[in-house]
Amino acid sequence: MHPRKYFELRQTTRSGNKYKEFRKVCKLELNGRVCIDYRNESTLRALTQMLLEEYFQLRVEFAPGSLVPTLPLRLNYILWLEDLITSLKLADAADVRGIDIGCGSSCIYTLLGARKNSWRMYALESNDVNLEFARSNTRNEDKRTPPHNCHTGHDEELACEGGEVQFVHRIIEESELYPERIGIYTSMLGHKSSVGRIIEILTKKQITNVSTTEFCQGNTTRWGCLEL
Repeated sequence: MHPRKYFELRQTTRSGNKYKEFRKVCKLELNGRVCIDYRNESTLRALTQMLLEEYFQLRVEFAPGSLVPTLPLRLNYILWLEDLITSLKLADAADVRGIDIGCGSSCIYTLLGARKNSWRMYALESNDVNLEFARSNTRNEDKRTPPHNCHTGHDEELACEGGEVQFVHRIIEESELYPERIGIYTSMLGHKSSVGRIIEILTKKQITNVSTTEFCQGNTTRWGCLEL
């Protein structure tokens, strides 16, 4: 968990009491504690929507059957990017431009980057239904200026041809076409074994400006890879 974490469970559940859809999927125990079933897709949707509205004033809708992002983990990624931009002195916040490849129906990284840091974000999505929801979510923004979790998402959101290593490999190859136009390339990986394989690909290409990190959120761990 990043030191600049946003969420405390007790505070979050207390705040959530004012959201009707969130109240529908929660259970109140005899001791007054709010119980959240993270294995239930409807609960995850309501929780993520509540957190986005409570902390970022964002109203987001998800396409039926699409991936429901766990907000704390996505926010950790954004915070990591903030640290990279600051430490590497890449740009002022107002000058940052980001491209989210495969934004999903929530368009979560684009919305967080724009709302939290005023980054100018561009989102790419291949699924037509997800694209329509993503467009709607970004229009709303313009108007409003763990392994134990439930698995959600369309097949193309959860996997790609050749797996995540091949996906990042294609990004690495494309990065060689635009060496001066894009400052950094980053990716979140779902398997620790992928990190070593990607480092091997970069090493063979004599790309040495590389860094990795680990995102731990509850029972879920993901890995980040950076190429300069």
